[in-house]
Amino acid sequence: MATVREDLVADIDDTLFDDEGLVEEVTYSSTPINAHVIRGGEWDEESQKQINVMQIEIKVSDVARPGYRDAVVIDAATWYVDQIISGDGITWIVQLKQEGRATL
Repeated sequence: MATVREDLVADIDDTLFDDEGLVEEVTYSSTPINAHVIRGGEWDEESQKQINVMQIEIKVSDVARPGYRDAVVIDAATWYVDQIISGDGITWIVQLKQEGRATL
């Protein structure tokens, strides 16, 4: 008999992370996974430029703990983990930035 948590995780897999167009396949640290991808941008005060940012929602079962600067390939472009926005033990919401190196 499944626990409540196992049932919840299965429901999330069936509902949020199906492969019927609600998610995209991305490559996280060389591993293909399904993710919700939210594209956007933000204003960088230091450089006075608009920079590309993205957020992805990924399953904890796919990525146990996202790490700063982990590489994520989306549509053949490499993005890097900038910060973890939230995590609930089932999914992570992670912010990505596209610049290749940290500014010193």
